[in-house]
Amino acid sequence: MTPGGVWDSNKIEVAALLKRNGKSVGVLPLHYAGSPSQFSAVWKLQDAGIYEAVVYAYDPGNGNTGMDSVTINLR
Repeated sequence: MTPGGVWDSNKIEVAALLKRNGKSVGVLPLHYAGSPSQFSAVWKLQDAGIYEAVVYAYDPGNGNTGMDSVTINLR
């Protein structure tokens, strides 16, 4: 995905659904990071706990969606 590319990152929603200790703490939009298929944002973890980020990319033009998740244990 790149801006204006075949998979135009300007038209695709990329974000992370964030949880702490199993409870939703928000949605973090991700922005194109300058390299194909690379997106980034800043998420500051301040309190101890088990954090999960479910990252997804969604193309509203055709419904294509992809996702993955990561878990972080902050002590």
